[in-house]
Amino acid sequence: MTESYPMTIPGYESLKAELKQLTSKDRPAVINAISTAREHGDLKENAEYHAAKEQQGFIEGRIQELNAKLALANVIDITKLSGEKIVFGASVSFVDVDTDEESNYQLVGVDEADLKINKILFPHLLHVPWSESLSAILSLFLFQKGKLRSKF
Repeated sequence: MTESYPMTIPGYESLKAELKQLTSKDRPAVINAISTAREHGDLKENAEYHAAKEQQGFIEGRIQELNAKLALANVIDITKLSGEKIVFGASVSFVDVDTDEESNYQLVGVDEADLKINKILFPHLLHVPWSESLSAILSLFLFQKGKLRSKF
């Protein structure tokens, strides 16, 4: 069975934008850098050439990775979520027991997860059984934030 990559619409668009940047700007720039470095002579001791070739390898690898993820994307429209279940794309709230401060987080995919903007990796993507998903979410926060209780 082929693996799919769940992601939100903004996550999908972000990957498409990165792919466009790599293919339309970064790839041509590194090809130009390689060509320029070749003109400097002996390639064995040409640091500019080796750096450009290394950058080219990174860019080509990332392009392949993005193409694969976009081809296998399972785009979830979060506006169609009922709000009654904790599922991929849902937003959840947590209250700090000590301060009663409430924090809201969205459960997203690997490429979208960023704790700084309150987007965390959906536990199912960590290969956690569904029956343990809520426990896994809370464990992530216990590790990051201290004691918390859930509010649903």
